[in-house]
Amino acid sequence: MNEAFLYLRKNVMWVLFASLIAGAVATFFAARGTFVMGWLAASFLLLIGLTLMVFFWRWAGGGKTLFWVMMLAAVLRLGVGVATSRLVPVYGYDQLPQNSGYIFYDAYSRDNQAWDLAISDKSLSSAFSQEFVTDQYGGLLSISAWIYRYLSPDAHRPYLIVILTAVISALGAAFFWQAVRIRWGEAVARPAVWILALYPAGIWLGSSQMREAFLIAFSAIAFWGVIVWPTRRWSGILGFVSGLVGLVIFSSRIALPIFIVLVIWAWLEQFGRTHEKKWPAWVWVVSLGIGLALVLVTWSWFQSSMGWDVSMAIKNSGMLQTLVRRLGKAWALPVVMGYGVTQPVLPAAVVDVPSAIFWYIPNILLSLGWYLLAPLLIYGFFTVWTVKKPNDRRLLILTSVVVILWSLISAARAGGDQIDNPRYRTVFLIWLAFLAGWAWQRARSERDPWLVRWLAVEGIFLAFFIQWYGSRYYPQVWGTHMDFILMVLLIIGSSGVVLVGGWIWDRRKKKSSPHTLPE
Repeated sequence: MNEAFLYLRKNVMWVLFASLIAGAVATFFAARGTFVMGWLAASFLLLIGLTLMVFFWRWAGGGKTLFWVMMLAAVLRLGVGVATSRLVPVYGYDQLPQNSGYIFYDAYSRDNQAWDLAISDKSLSSAFSQEFVTDQYGGLLSISAWIYRYLSPDAHRPYLIVILTAVISALGAAFFWQAVRIRWGEAVARPAVWILALYPAGIWLGSSQMREAFLIAFSAIAFWGVIVWPTRRWSGILGFVSGLVGLVIFSSRIALPIFIVLVIWAWLEQFGRTHEKKWPAWVWVVSLGIGLALVLVTWSWFQSSMGWDVSMAIKNSGMLQTLVRRLGKAWALPVVMGYGVTQPVLPAAVVDVPSAIFWYIPNILLSLGWYLLAPLLIYGFFTVWTVKKPNDRRLLILTSVVVILWSLISAARAGGDQIDNPRYRTVFLIWLAFLAGWAWQRARSERDPWLVRWLAVEGIFLAFFIQWYGSRYYPQVWGTHMDFILMVLLIIGSSGVVLVGGWIWDRRKKKSSPHTLPE
């Protein structure tokens, strides 16, 4: 901590200079109102943000790796945010939010209500009232209104909020890096933190006036608190409570499942240290009780919203209507969940060129990010059960189960929506990144062929679906449009050949390998 303060003191002029330059660039490209007022407001926010970034970078001890991770996390989010605010009104869809420079309707509604509140004579605490329904939690709306009222009273400058999301994303990466490195080593921390910083959906959400960037960052802080709690009791408690309070301010509904997951993690970690080999029966009973409590707490909310989302998804998709009609209404939820897990669909993003050209590249990048991450998550889910250390195995199993369950819940809750489904899923990005980082390190260190096999399975899926989507829109180029259920059966069969063949190969290789006698 003292070393971080000393380093910051020595480099304070560089931080000030960088803040002024970055503030000028952002204000020039996203100018609203007078340049000087915008430059001063942006530079002030950047000065605070860069000061915190430099301090926590040195505090986390990440060296060059964490430096570039944090810088890229912030620069990409701010750069994409400023660029989209200029491009989407020209090349996006002819809709009010996009004409106003926003890529999300929620961001447009919340940010404009924040400006209305800022220029009114109302107290900023009214952001938490029912009057401002665009943000049912009030946290981001009140913070945005404060910035507009006191730093930008002459003009509405949405890019000032993007500065916040960019900085908080970088700070979350510092806490996540140190947490994973402390518990799992730098070999896992390095790929995990790169995934956290560069995952396209994380950048996309962090480049807009959305609360997901804050939820991810505060999740990382609370996660850090749980990790360091066994050895640094008061620091761990402070980190956990701070992260949890931040989550509640921005979304109490998301704070609850994250809180329960972290409590279960702390429970497994603590009792894993004292009962490494075998746990007493009462520990399993308590663990099961905590898990059932999580199900009961979330089920009523999930059930109340799920039916509407599923029915709307089927109503708005001819393909889903056809599938449910052929398979039966009992298959409605599994069909929508399966469709949601594949969102955003990479073959559709590649083949189907949108009428608004702006969205073509973002759609491909968002899809590509998920389809590169998914094989690592699947490989990790099937591999964590073989980890030798009991305590490590329990924590990794918890992580993999949380990732799978939350992905399915997001798919059902969002009704397979192309925007909301990946948005809900990305809220749990620290667990996605951690499991994927662990899986990458495991596959490399063990030279495990199963990751390649899961990549092959995904390749089969993509090859069939690219042809299916291509023949749907351009039959003269891609050929005959295949029956959907037949295509699914062919994908399952081809994937089964890869997986079963790999399993048989491993069995024969193991039998044919020479046995070494113990010394």
